[in-house]
Amino acid sequence: MTITDRTAGYRPYLDGLRAIAVGGVIAYHLNRSWLPGGFLGVDLFFVLSGYLITTLLVTEYQRTGRLDLPAFWSRRVRRLLPALLVLLLVISVVTLVGGDELTAASARGDMLATLFYVANWHFILTDQSYFNQFVAPSPVRHAWSLAIEEQFYLFWPLVTSVVLARLGSRVLAAVAVAASLASIVTMWLLFDASADPSRAYYGTDARIYELLIGALLAMVLASTRRDRALAMTRPLAVPCLIVVLAAMWLLPDSASIYYHGGGPAFAVMAAVLIAGLEGGSRLAGLLSLKPIVAIGLISYGLYLWHWPVTLFVGGQMGPTSAPLAAITAVLATVTLAGISYVVVERPIRRGGRIGSFRLNPRRLLAVVPASSGIVALAIVLATSTRAIPPWAGDGGPITVQIQPGDASQAGSTLTVGVVGDSVMLSAEPGLRSVAQARGWTLVEAAFAGCPVGYQPLFDQNGVESSFNDRCTAVRAAHDALIAARPGLIIWHDLQSVLSRRAPDGQLLVAGSPGWTEDLLAEWELVLDRLTASGSRVVIVLPPLRSEDAAGCAGSVRPDRCADVQAQDGIIRTATELFWSRIKDRSDVRLLQIDPLLCPNGYPCPATVDGIEVRKRDWDQTHFTQAGAEWIAPRLLEMSLSAFGVRTP
Repeated sequence: MTITDRTAGYRPYLDGLRAIAVGGVIAYHLNRSWLPGGFLGVDLFFVLSGYLITTLLVTEYQRTGRLDLPAFWSRRVRRLLPALLVLLLVISVVTLVGGDELTAASARGDMLATLFYVANWHFILTDQSYFNQFVAPSPVRHAWSLAIEEQFYLFWPLVTSVVLARLGSRVLAAVAVAASLASIVTMWLLFDASADPSRAYYGTDARIYELLIGALLAMVLASTRRDRALAMTRPLAVPCLIVVLAAMWLLPDSASIYYHGGGPAFAVMAAVLIAGLEGGSRLAGLLSLKPIVAIGLISYGLYLWHWPVTLFVGGQMGPTSAPLAAITAVLATVTLAGISYVVVERPIRRGGRIGSFRLNPRRLLAVVPASSGIVALAIVLATSTRAIPPWAGDGGPITVQIQPGDASQAGSTLTVGVVGDSVMLSAEPGLRSVAQARGWTLVEAAFAGCPVGYQPLFDQNGVESSFNDRCTAVRAAHDALIAARPGLIIWHDLQSVLSRRAPDGQLLVAGSPGWTEDLLAEWELVLDRLTASGSRVVIVLPPLRSEDAAGCAGSVRPDRCADVQAQDGIIRTATELFWSRIKDRSDVRLLQIDPLLCPNGYPCPATVDGIEVRKRDWDQTHFTQAGAEWIAPRLLEMSLSAFGVRTP
């Protein structure tokens, strides 16, 4: 292999590419509808990183005949770790000052995984979706990509050093090709269109092909085929940039084509774009303009800070889809990234110094564990003792007065309807058993991921729920239920905790006054429909979860546990308010089943009568198969008793 000084030196147009990449990611996170494919900015980063790192490795091997791996890793640590440590310390302080026990517990595992560059696998193992922003996301959710890059920086230099020394450059290229193909196939096989794609998106095994495609480009441009490759790709730079930008504009994160060849195609386009720029395309001049380069120079800080800032601004000002909130988030991100670059990143990277202390590779062996240990300790201390959210109180069940109607007895012709979300769906096997045993008819109109109402739901940035298409069937299911003229309808609605849109299109964030009024108005319309033919409705107050705040903090999946605990505070309050407005109606009752699930008070036991009634750990709400059989007769008896109806 041979390589020119031009490739080894600084090229401002590559910082221009970084600016495009980070800009796409920021726009995507501010509001997906602005740039649906902005997540592809990470793909562009991956290809560029693989190219640059492999260029450095190959250049050093050509020059010296060996690779100084400690020096390489020292440079990577100086480049990446200091700014990350500062970010984690700031998040720890914010959590200490303003977080509660639930958010603290969630952040603890996420931040520790980020610190040790295993965040992507942590998110996989704890079932944290990258795409589902309907629940409170982690402030370091974006660190999954940093983890993949750092894992690449760890193993790829080792592979390169061994293979170049013993087998040569052709074998190294073959290894990269084989590993890339294996990764592409892995992504293809892991993707399931009917499930959340986060496993295929987060996994190092499914994403490493992008870095390796960049590495292959570096090997081609370091070979005797360099001039020919540059000549071929030079005229393709502009078309490739157009394709890259079009993909960012048009390709949604839910598109299956991304996992079935689209991602690799994008990575190849990015590699050809890089090669064209290296070959002297006129596009290089445009991407070398100072304002664009300035963004690229601080792109690492922009990426680090933009996501926690977006969450913070969204929490203070409302959704960042609103122009003022978005502008505030961008300005704050740029300010913090600029400070990070000037005060932290550039001084340490250029001189390897902290004051008069020089960070040579040997000293880094001591400094890195010490500094990482200090930050880890700060994370643990900041997230150890938090206050329980006010709405959780002492966990005691809410008492609702139920006025019984005329006493009667449920006969063998009773028709029971079920409406609501996946919680009721999980109870239906038990309800079927009871109905079959008693000769009743059960009409099932509950849908996983769907509310009782008919309006579409959105995340906090105004992006539609992935369940909305499925939930269009709810109205028709209600029509069929109404036609069956059930004597009793059991209602459970936790899914309505998501955001909504007002008739004028304004986004109503869950828990806001506008959201509450809009939800209660819809609930009343649905209730009127369901009772129009004489049916009686029991509204089940979404029960307390199995664990209290402290137990949630110690669960395997504290972030999800915290999310569902937080949802309780919103939806239970809304349900209580709804009941206060309709409690004088004779055809509806509010039923709280907490005494069944938590017979000795809160927190609820893991088992009741020796049965694991609800799924454990982060779920704590859906009924197990045995739990459905246990709860069904009790739920039906309580529901009928609420109207003074005795069961045989």
